[in-house]
Amino acid sequence: MESIANYSESIKALKSAILSSRYKAATFVNKELLLLYFTAGKFISEKIKKEKWGAKVIDNLSTDLQAELPGLRGFSATGIKRMRFFFESWEKHIYIKPSATEQLSVIYTDEITISPTVLDQTQLIDIEDIEFSPTLLDKIGSYFFKLSFSHHIELILATETLAERVYYIQKTATAFWSLTTLKHQLKNKSFSNSGSLSNNFSKTISNEELMGISTYKTSTTLPKAFKGLIPDAETFKKLMD
Repeated sequence: MESIANYSESIKALKSAILSSRYKAATFVNKELLLLYFTAGKFISEKIKKEKWGAKVIDNLSTDLQAELPGLRGFSATGIKRMRFFFESWEKHIYIKPSATEQLSVIYTDEITISPTVLDQTQLIDIEDIEFSPTLLDKIGSYFFKLSFSHHIELILATETLAERVYYIQKTATAFWSLTTLKHQLKNKSFSNSGSLSNNFSKTISNEELMGISTYKTSTTLPKAFKGLIPDAETFKKLMD
């Protein structure tokens, strides 16, 4: 009997270790994906502002990336626009350390020559290079990368103030809300019904209006140098599995 009991405990211990490892692995992958999407969003945002990229360019970019990396997921035209939206929604509150733009990261460039300027613009941002504004650091610094990209987009689209956004990030991370649960909480205005907690957020965080996506201007030029800057299909597939 004791042997059976020990075996049962061993199963539980191994199960716990496996689940813990899976959670840590998923968390790591999620961080990397968010950083990738933030990097891509930053790149697209700057191209739209400086080089007047339009909707046609985004469509071409998505098509060419799919051709370069068959099976690539997440980089549809809509996905790319959401990456830009994600970056622009946080760029006033998330700082990228200067060192991040001075160092060149290793990107998949075996079969392509990329100008230093473009390479510098698209280097992947490390989590160590991300800094939240002092107001937000203690509130979401440890929670931000625990949410999936879909969670982030959903709550950004459904909230009107930074205080609301912070509240839902905290709750989603600590209560392990699924995307369905988050949508339910947003629909039921959980933040507004949270009473004093809501008021405390309003006192410490300015109620800034969220940034929207500005009107695109049409262009047909797609810099070839951008091709190949995203991880190869096999690597990306492993990240998404």
